[in-house]
Amino acid sequence: MNLLPSFPLPDLSDEIGGPDIALRVGQVLKFFCQESGQTGKPTTPLPDACSVDKSWTHWHALTWFARRFHPRSYLEISTDLGISTAMVALNSPETTLVTFELGREQNLGWPPFHPARVAQALFRYGCRQPLTAVWGDSRWSVPRYFSRSKIRSLRSGPTLIKDFDLIFVDGSRGLNGIYRDLKNVLQRCARGGLVVFRGLDQHEPRLPGQYCPRLHGFWERLALRFPGFRFWKAPSGIEVGLALRSI
Repeated sequence: MNLLPSFPLPDLSDEIGGPDIALRVGQVLKFFCQESGQTGKPTTPLPDACSVDKSWTHWHALTWFARRFHPRSYLEISTDLGISTAMVALNSPETTLVTFELGREQNLGWPPFHPARVAQALFRYGCRQPLTAVWGDSRWSVPRYFSRSKIRSLRSGPTLIKDFDLIFVDGSRGLNGIYRDLKNVLQRCARGGLVVFRGLDQHEPRLPGQYCPRLHGFWERLALRFPGFRFWKAPSGIEVGLALRSI
């Protein structure tokens, strides 16, 4: 996979925010919510596919990369397993999926991690690629995964992936362990691969009245630590960061 030389960063935004990607995101979102019985509106605003405003979300970034490059492998760290996984699985049926539960120090009050439900919904769509789900705090389960010789998939036999072509980390539901998760997965991103990070959509309630930098300063700190990546923030105030591995 040789992504970077052919895509200046401004052109990436136009590609990701294009009407064809927005249309596909809307289709997958509608189909997945119907199949899984989710009737509520998504918390992430969904741009209109016909709009001239090419704003986009993490769903668009995942969909664009999956459709265009058909990554061999996808890693996700999230407390809300479902739609983002479907965006990759339904746009690149050959991609192997590995999901982790987000690291946290307290009960955040959200629905529990139910990868089996997602696997069943994807199976009904006709997706047959392996889905490996790892429970437990990702701050410990991610390093443990890469230190093991094998891990069992929910659908097929043992599988182990050392480097991932596409990675998504959802930090929108709390910051506990997010920086450590990002450091862990950046080390496991394949050359030419993409890391997508979704930051908090609003200020931390624990810091009333204090200024919170976009993506909580993670991108600036990580850029210094990982010079082999090109770090970029989404336009229009969307709390999404991209890290493209060049070497």
